[in-house]
Amino acid sequence: MPYRETSQSIFCRSQPQLSLHQKRMSYRRSSDDRPGSPRWRQRHRSKLIAMGLPDTVVDSDRTLNYVLLHGDDAYQSGWSATWLSETQAQQLLEFLTNAFADQTPYDIFRVLRQRLGLK
Repeated sequence: MPYRETSQSIFCRSQPQLSLHQKRMSYRRSSDDRPGSPRWRQRHRSKLIAMGLPDTVVDSDRTLNYVLLHGDDAYQSGWSATWLSETQAQQLLEFLTNAFADQTPYDIFRVLRQRLGLK
């Protein structure tokens, strides 16, 4: 499609004239605050670290979600629930239980219960 660009705007035969300011794209952060989302992770970062998750897990959306889904981080940091004290495992289990309405897809709940000797 033929067009002519000037310092002020872009002209195109079949489209309305746009200023250079109008054609710039912007990025909006998601307002998603569900558990596992970037906002949730950032808001609860210090709590998660205090409950025994390493900062390398908590600082990455991808890694934290992997840990929540699979119950460990065998491929990167090597973290597993065996690293947790009994108190940390209990605190993390209670925290995540309150945060997640549906625990079905997340192995972290099963792994923490096993670590605590629960069903």
